[in-house]
Amino acid sequence: MLESLCCADLLVGGTVGVLGLLYYFGFFHMIRFIDGIFPKRFVYGIAYRGSFNGLGAQFSKLEKILEGENLKPKNMVGIYYDDPKTVKEEELRSFVGAAFEEELPIDVSERLEAAGLKFQVIEPFEAFNTYFPFRNMLSYFIAPMMVYPKCDALYKDYSPDMEGGLMEMYHSDSIQFIFPKVSTLKPVKEHWE
Repeated sequence: MLESLCCADLLVGGTVGVLGLLYYFGFFHMIRFIDGIFPKRFVYGIAYRGSFNGLGAQFSKLEKILEGENLKPKNMVGIYYDDPKTVKEEELRSFVGAAFEEELPIDVSERLEAAGLKFQVIEPFEAFNTYFPFRNMLSYFIAPMMVYPKCDALYKDYSPDMEGGLMEMYHSDSIQFIFPKVSTLKPVKEHWE
């Protein structure tokens, strides 16, 4: 009898522990889209073509360049121009960047561009936004699995012919997913030549 109570306690404790971890990592997080205006941002970054799985190295490269200039951006962003369900992995286009609220001084801008960074201005636009809790590096994998299926359903109802990119903005405690209401985020042609 004691053994069966011990096993039951372990089973209950293990189940509670697993559910607690799933909750902590956001598996039960409610995905709600809210209307908003994305503000103007000045973005320096790296245009990348290839699997989205290769973006971690691009973010590391970007952070190293920014540290060399002692720059602290408002946020880091990822702009994803292509749908991995319809575009070959090696052809996927994305842009990893550092977003600033104000334009940087010309000398700093020139040094960043000399280091290989591309520059673009993102003008204000209307968007659907949702936030997912950021806990640790696993959040970068879990959040898209939870958010993008909801995004697909949203666009299917709202604008099934939408073209252009989607954006993720990385905050210290959350990942903000930004889905434009109109085709706003299109690749800057010069970045891909």
